[in-house]
Amino acid sequence: MKLRLSYFALAFMLISNVSCMKPDKNNDIFAHPERGFISSQPAENWQHGLLTGNGIAGAIIRGNPYNETITLSHESLYLPYEKNEEYVEMSSHMQEIRNLCLAGKFAEAAEMVPKIREEQSNFDIRDPFIAAFNLQIQQPEDSMIRYQRSIDFMTAEATVSVESQQNSFQRSTFASRSDNVIVVRLKGRNKLSAKFFFEGLIPENDNEKRIVDEGIKSKQEGVKYGYFRRLSLFMRIVPGIR
Repeated sequence: MKLRLSYFALAFMLISNVSCMKPDKNNDIFAHPERGFISSQPAENWQHGLLTGNGIAGAIIRGNPYNETITLSHESLYLPYEKNEEYVEMSSHMQEIRNLCLAGKFAEAAEMVPKIREEQSNFDIRDPFIAAFNLQIQQPEDSMIRYQRSIDFMTAEATVSVESQQNSFQRSTFASRSDNVIVVRLKGRNKLSAKFFFEGLIPENDNEKRIVDEGIKSKQEGVKYGYFRRLSLFMRIVPGIR
């Protein structure tokens, strides 16, 4: 069994009635990054979210205009808590993997890796969900006129910009390397209100629900000493073994 404790340092900035919301060229909330990614639709799931991080802590931003979900993670969650000292022998399978990739069968190529690990009984047991928890941001909904989400590859700042009937606002998220905090900034043309709260990761498919039912004995979530903490007691899960 494994005891896992996760916590984060976050900073929030709420800015309203600021001159930077004036629609000039330099401060347009819908300005395109010189190098980056832009979308006119929120992400359907975390896999298509905007990614930012500082090498230690990271965040995935889905970009929903009024009910945002930001998934937070930390480098320690990627480390195995049961480690096999032997390496997986992959060299004899590389040509087959290359041939599958060249044929466009990328899913089949990816499935070979866990299959080979299972055949060699090489199991490095990790947190089944990797991420730590979600930050939820709820804002009053309004008739939306314009929407954009983007990520600046030069600064790793993820932004969600919304123009509605009553207001215009922008949420920005980035991970500071020097201070090792994740910063969420909310600024608007008029006064803004928002509800911030944390929640544990919610299983999104039948396989994740099975992992929770079979592998997590108990969990506790809450704020203590100024930090949101998620404490989970994992039972040992070995793929292919019942």
